Amino acid sequence: MEKKLNILLAVIFITFVVSALAFGEDQNVMVSAISSMKIDSNFKGHAVFYPQHQDDETLWAGSAIVSAIEECGRDNVYVVMVSDGSGVRVLRNREFKGLTRKDKRVMRNREFKNAVSRLGVKSENIIIIPNNLSDKARGRDYFEAERNTILGFESEFHGNVTHIAHDYKFDDHRFHRMNGEVLKRLSDNKQVSDSLYFIKPWLASKVPVENQIMISAENEEDYNKIKSACDAYNEVSEKDGLYGIGYRSSGSYFRNLLKDKELKSILLKE
Repeated sequence: MEKKLNILLAVIFITFVVSALAFGEDQNVMVSAISSMKIDSNFKGHAVFYPQHQDDETLWAGSAIVSAIEECGRDNVYVVMVSDGSGVRVLRNREFKGLTRKDKRVMRNREFKNAVSRLGVKSENIIIIPNNLSDKARGRDYFEAERNTILGFESEFHGNVTHIAHDYKFDDHRFHRMNGEVLKRLSDNKQVSDSLYFIKPWLASKVPVENQIMISAENEEDYNKIKSACDAYNEVSEKDGLYGIGYRSSGSYFRNLLKDKELKSILLKE
């Protein structure tokens, strides 16, 4: 519904400009009127998402990523994987015995890149922080790199960017909260100009409705993109190095998401 409203406003805006030019309206009057007509949007010119683990981006922000691409353009949406995801319990099973931490990271990121690409993100806009760090890097190193990445994008785009991380207050996963806290501190210190936080649906009741942005898959094409991204975490093909790790570790989360016909993402604003 929100997208349809934005399209309608855009049509009204264009009609207004054409009419003003056709009838020779005073330029200053026209500029003043145009500046007062702001079409609602959720993101600035660029959007960068910071999931902590492989599958977080699809589970909690799938519809938001698709919406950001539609709003900002495919060239201007990025997804940054913060941690290596090698500690997931499934990878302790006997079948994965002998794999190095790097092997596990590669395995998980194979699923991640497949999923994010299906959401519509360009391959060159998928950034995996641990790939640029030492194999000895741990949590503190990842969060410091997240901070530097946020500041890098903020500088590169001159503030014309919305950063989206995990909820820093209510999320029931400690590392998710720490992920969001990195962005929150930068926001509080006025080092970033625009920040949002994705939250798990069952925790949203803890936040006032006026601070929530609800984003849904509004058509079949969007729905299929997010459904396909979910499927990427459930595919098994030994020859392709795919073992369905995402579903095996978070199956109930995927099933709950797919029960929602709108595949909603909930973003929190300050």
